[in-house]
Amino acid sequence: MSAVMDSVPISLEEAAWVDGASAMQTLWRIVLPLMKPGLVVVFIFVFTGAWGNFVVPFVLTFDSMKQPAAVAIYNFFGMYGTIAYGKLAAFSILYSTPVLVLYAVMQKVSGNSFALAGAVKG
Repeated sequence: MSAVMDSVPISLEEAAWVDGASAMQTLWRIVLPLMKPGLVVVFIFVFTGAWGNFVVPFVLTFDSMKQPAAVAIYNFFGMYGTIAYGKLAAFSILYSTPVLVLYAVMQKVSGNSFALAGAVKG
């Protein structure tokens, strides 16, 4: 995220200040729109990390009704190597759908990744 923040030229902020924008106006109207693709990537990484977290919920939740989906998949693997393949496949498709939908939505939200192209001379 720091590389995305560093890629926003300070000269754009200074130009906004010269034009009479306050620091908050500069942040909302210039800096955040330029950082949007980086923010989207960080959001996707954080969401998928939290969505796929297995160890902490597996250790801390004892009630099967309160377990997240990542732990519920583990229940399809039975004793002595028996696996409920049909239920596992169906649940895996349902489990991966929110991440795929999030990716598609964020692809539209992030917009053009070349937002800084031509913004600063040199």
